[in-house]
Amino acid sequence: MKKLIILLSIFTTFSCLKAQNNNEDDKKITTTTYYIVRHAEKDNKPANNPKLLPEGKLRALNYAKYFKNIELDAIYSTDFTRTKNTALPTAKSKNLKTIIYNAFEIDYNKFKDETKGKTIFIVGHSNTISDFANNIIGTKEYNEIDETVYNNMYIVSITDKKINHQLKTID
Repeated sequence: MKKLIILLSIFTTFSCLKAQNNNEDDKKITTTTYYIVRHAEKDNKPANNPKLLPEGKLRALNYAKYFKNIELDAIYSTDFTRTKNTALPTAKSKNLKTIIYNAFEIDYNKFKDETKGKTIFIVGHSNTISDFANNIIGTKEYNEIDETVYNNMYIVSITDKKINHQLKTID
């Protein structure tokens, strides 16, 4: 009888520990990080969809270097030559396909749900990236950037509903 009680006691202890571990797995904290940039330096021609200038191509390569030791899950770009070419070196270095989005039709809540727990690189435009960051943060923290500025990077991290954000200059 004593052996049976000891065995039941051991079994109960292990069952409780297993249940506790399962509950901890259910409450696992995830972090989502967004890196949001404007496309690199562009030519003026053609006016509606210009390519990158040589210094823009260099900036795009520098983004790939910046992300060398950062694991990315996805890369998003608007459907313009300058944004796709800004994302391209990073996409190639990470063996990722660039996902095209429309900056004026994006559902930010759906986007946040779909990218939860991931690390995302997003390329947009001077008139969209601050708004993108603001929508992810949930407040208007950043103003639209000047047309001459190409080196802003908004970094937004969300961990269990706690949001951290910063604006960095990347050269």
